[in-house]
Amino acid sequence: MDILYLCKDVLKIQKFRRLASYAGFYSFTTLVTYAYTSNTTRAGISRADQYYAAYPSGTDLLTDTAKV
Repeated sequence: MDILYLCKDVLKIQKFRRLASYAGFYSFTTLVTYAYTSNTTRAGISRADQYYAAYPSGTDLLTDTAKV
């Protein structure tokens, strides 16, 4: 009977470790996603405005007057 209780205790520990592992992975991916999407470049322009990098220098003023 002691072996049965021992096996149940081991299963409880394994479930807890699996839950903790999933929680840690979720937290890590959430942190990386947040840091990547809210990060700014060295020029201080957010990643949401990075499509301007596809144009040659100075042409962004021709396409968007709100930046002036």
